Amino acid sequence: MCAQVNRELKKLLVASVGDDLQYHFERVVREKNQLLLELEALSRSLSQTVNRELKKLLVASVGDDLQYHFERVVREKNQLLLELEALSRSLSQTAEQLERTSIQCDVWRSKFLASRVMSQEVSNARAALQRQTRDAQCAIQDLLRERDALSTDMMLTHRCLEQLLVSLQWGRPQTDHPSAQPLSTAELATANHKLADAISSQLLGNEKKSPRSERAELCTTPAERMAEKVLRSLDPISCLEKKPDPDPSASDPLHSPFLAGKKSTGRFHPYTRYENITFSCCERCSGEIIVL
Repeated sequence: MCAQVNRELKKLLVASVGDDLQYHFERVVREKNQLLLELEALSRSLSQTVNRELKKLLVASVGDDLQYHFERVVREKNQLLLELEALSRSLSQTAEQLERTSIQCDVWRSKFLASRVMSQEVSNARAALQRQTRDAQCAIQDLLRERDALSTDMMLTHRCLEQLLVSLQWGRPQTDHPSAQPLSTAELATANHKLADAISSQLLGNEKKSPRSERAELCTTPAERMAEKVLRSLDPISCLEKKPDPDPSASDPLHSPFLAGKKSTGRFHPYTRYENITFSCCERCSGEIIVL
């Protein structure tokens, strides 16, 4: 553009040689300045336009980027909300399971404490039963030893009584014959009693026997006292009851309680049956009777 102006100036200088050369030159300078001003204005306008377009492009790109980030943040937020809901449900289920487990723990703790108490009671009962068993075993052993000694003495007595009966019947018709060899202590006692009656009839004759005097109370042996102690420890209530008068038929082996086929149990024994027990009740008593 400047080159064109210079060419025009040269033409004007060459064409005008006259007085108006200065005038044309000033006009051209003014036009040049005006064109320079217009050029500067156009440059500023172009710069502003370019800046505005660049700003628009930048704002558009930044907007697109922000929109992408916003959408991504929204998606992440929704995903986090879903995970939060799932975690909340899982947490509630875990809390319920924890509560049920806590209840079960309390139940099992109570069962454990109860079982420990029961185990302690069973241990105490077992120790007491062991003590009672040892005492009963010792008492039975002592009774058996005393029975052996008693059986030996009664056998010797039986032999002596038989010899005495035979000697008393020497030279006489034998009316009383020695009995067969007894098989048990009860039979031995019965045989000795019969031999004593036979010897008495041989010596004293068939005299009328005097009425039997009152039975003398015999002292108990150490083994019998030990047995009574064991019985009192096992069943103290029945031992406190009044003892019945001794039955004369008790010495008979056929009526001996030791030869009974059915064992008798105590009143408070675990195997005792209560079908035939009569309970004392007043007229106002009613309801079910429970035996403890």
